[in-house]
Amino acid sequence: SQCVEDGAAAIRVHRVAPGDAAVTAQLAALLVDAFYGRHRALNGPIAWVQRQVLEADVCNELGSRLRYYERAREQCLPHIGAVLAATTADGVLCGFLDIGRPKYSTAKGFRLPSHPSGGSTTVEESGEHEQELRAYVSNLAVGSESRRRGIGRLLMQECELEVRQWLPAQDYIWLEVSDSNSAAVSFYGSLGYERVGHTSGREIVKRQFSYTPELVQRGLLRKPLTHGG
Repeated sequence: SQCVEDGAAAIRVHRVAPGDAAVTAQLAALLVDAFYGRHRALNGPIAWVQRQVLEADVCNELGSRLRYYERAREQCLPHIGAVLAATTADGVLCGFLDIGRPKYSTAKGFRLPSHPSGGSTTVEESGEHEQELRAYVSNLAVGSESRRRGIGRLLMQECELEVRQWLPAQDYIWLEVSDSNSAAVSFYGSLGYERVGHTSGREIVKRQFSYTPELVQRGLLRKPLTHGG
């Protein structure tokens, strides 16, 4: 783990272990707040109900992902990953990052198989498409009250340290970011990520009175990793 002084508080980054339902629920609530903002009365009851369903789905997905990563780590399987959480000295959650090594193909994008399995090869063949295993940041979320304190940057730095431990060695860290999210595009650019392509997919988008799945255009970004000799 890594710590950084933030005013009077020290921020610690650590890998989240599976099995703690309360922690998983905190992660899910923070992600929904970070991505969609707080719910307000003027958003209406339909949006409120949809938000509760969305948060429950995120919580279930994170719980499954934590168990998945732990199994891959214990059995030295290729689809390794980690959820890294940033907390204050008194344990208050500020943000988290989800880094994994899913399969990637131009046809299907980034996808973890339903169960971690296989050998240690970097490239796998599946049907007509070659699928490369890539270190991929699927989520980076910082709580609305914890922004502009260097927490996102710290999480990304710790992410690089995590990936450097993986075998076989990874040449890049990859991520996707919505074209409309100019702040995120600028942030990742400042960290050395370069756009090398584009993708599209359906994402949940918040409207005034509802949350709706919409087709979103995204940039495909990557940063090279250097490995000391």
